[in-house]
Amino acid sequence: MGQLNYNDPFICIVGSPNVEEREASYQSARQISWCLGEMNFNVITGGGYGIMEAACRGANDASMISVGLNTDPDTVVGSNPYVDESLNHLDMDSRRRILADSSLGVVILTSDFDRFHSLIRMLPLTDCGMFAKIPIVVFGIDADVDVQNLTEKMLELGLVGEEHDGLLMFTNSVQEAVHHIKKKVVIPMSFLQELLTPWWLKILISLFRS
Repeated sequence: MGQLNYNDPFICIVGSPNVEEREASYQSARQISWCLGEMNFNVITGGGYGIMEAACRGANDASMISVGLNTDPDTVVGSNPYVDESLNHLDMDSRRRILADSSLGVVILTSDFDRFHSLIRMLPLTDCGMFAKIPIVVFGIDADVDVQNLTEKMLELGLVGEEHDGLLMFTNSVQEAVHHIKKKVVIPMSFLQELLTPWWLKILISLFRS
């Protein structure tokens, strides 16, 4: 089980399942997801409620795909109603592998580092336990948190390294978060070929293959 088979690339959005619709972070997640959808990015989440539900709603608002990766049913309530496709009963390694293979960027919505630390298991990490070399946005960290200290903690945990220089951003601005993803994301050649292939050629190829 590896990369998801869709024509448009994915951005991973994660956060607490205990956030309600009336809360600002829920609305921020939905808005970020919608903005990314307007740039033809699908969304991949843990499939649960709270921030993950908001991200899926934003993708739906933009007419893009949202995929939820659910782990053991004993540890999750279930998929939120806005998930277009749900992959269930995944173990943590399988989910991590799919995220790492399919995500071109990550947005983490959290207000404190302790909560961020608990979200690590949901993130697209490589086999060595480090973030894939993709743009990373940590959104919503309290203003009084020392970002430099937070970055050093991430270095100590082995989540980021020198190769992530310029890819990591801390912000409370939806616009800055979306701009960072847009500016730093690298679209694989397979997606570019799909984008540039005219519709009539796609039909001919499908007929030939059948």
